[in-house]
Amino acid sequence: MEFWSKLLQAERRMDMPGTITEMATLSAVGYGIPSLSGLVALSLPFWPEANKPVLYAVVTLALLLALAFYLLRQHIPLWIAVVHVPLGLSLVGISIYAGHSAAGLLIGSIYILSSIYAFHFFTLPVVAFFISFSAATFAGVAASLEISGWPAITMLLIGCCITAGIIVRMLINRIHTLATRDNLTGLLNRHTWDAFFKHKISSSERSKDSLVVMMIDLDNFKQINDQRGHLAGDRVLVEVGQALRDSARNADIIARWGGDEFILLLQNTDVSAAQRIAERLHKRLDNIIGFSIGVAQWHEHDSCDSLLYRADADLYNNKAAGMRTGNIIHLKREQKK
Repeated sequence: MEFWSKLLQAERRMDMPGTITEMATLSAVGYGIPSLSGLVALSLPFWPEANKPVLYAVVTLALLLALAFYLLRQHIPLWIAVVHVPLGLSLVGISIYAGHSAAGLLIGSIYILSSIYAFHFFTLPVVAFFISFSAATFAGVAASLEISGWPAITMLLIGCCITAGIIVRMLINRIHTLATRDNLTGLLNRHTWDAFFKHKISSSERSKDSLVVMMIDLDNFKQINDQRGHLAGDRVLVEVGQALRDSARNADIIARWGGDEFILLLQNTDVSAAQRIAERLHKRLDNIIGFSIGVAQWHEHDSCDSLLYRADADLYNNKAAGMRTGNIIHLKREQKK
């Protein structure tokens, strides 16, 4: 499972069940609609030289695959959701060959669906494999049928596949950004952070990697909004977001928790990393705004709720005591626990 999950786009590994269901549903559509169209086409006086028994067999198999993917969409193994694409492309190639006509090359447009599917779900090496497989299958069939100009048609197919895939990927990235990012600070929003958090907790239970949650609450932020206006408050939030990005490591996951609260997930480290981030933040924001923190380190059998509860309790204990993030004594005490 780990091998196949590494083939997926990184943001999709957070919700593996949802991803597999989506892949199966799209596969059902990808097999079903072209097959039904082909069934109608076979009943019309097209392609008189076609090997219709083979075409009917391909259409029937594709319809059965569409039905299986739809009915079992929540139970399809991930490896099937990956390797069925070459199978589908092979069926398209057989359909073109059995059609035995240049008109059958119109079916080649279905190859573009494989690139869209690949760009939507997979990493670029897998995308390159699927497009190469599509081109090789298409070229082989077109050459065997002695279709005039098949090399040029194949190159056109590759260009269409890449273009369609890039457009889809750009749209997905835009939608993904709108859905996962806080529009003011550019940090992850709470919903996305929750998904990452659950995924990392599950991963830590298997690998025993260390995790630290660091919660940050701005001090007297309401006074800034009341006295200087909400635009000034927004500028402070943007500055805090940038300070967090500059102070944390690339591997750390940072989010706006809500309002004037922020949260970090520090991976493969202990509370000493929180201490270093606290020191950098204190220097960066010293003349801008004060803040309080809460820190909790993951222990075996910790749940998401229990870890957040301890970090939240630590935060409000410190806030009640009038402590700020720059108080290294508090962080050292946490480290000793």
